[in-house]
Amino acid sequence: IWHCNGGGNQSWNWEADQEVTVYASKCLTIGGTGAAGDPVIITDCAGTANQKWTLNGDKTVTSGADATLCLAATSSGVKVETCSGVAEQTWAKG
Repeated sequence: IWHCNGGGNQSWNWEADQEVTVYASKCLTIGGTGAAGDPVIITDCAGTANQKWTLNGDKTVTSGADATLCLAATSSGVKVETCSGVAEQTWAKG
């Protein structure tokens, strides 16, 4: 996690197929086994469930592979965690 600087690595796009992309062809992807605590990484887009995301009315972003997992900004990076509504799981679409 870095301060906003306008770099290309901070310009994410919400796609109609529920992928979140950066650099045109890279996707926000759940790494590891897809369990709570796993990191979120950038990989080539492949259309897999671990690259699908849902932006919810409460401003959480849930995994398309497991709707009980929320995108979270933690002190050790971006991860998926069990959804609990904490501030670290709240996102804004600008």
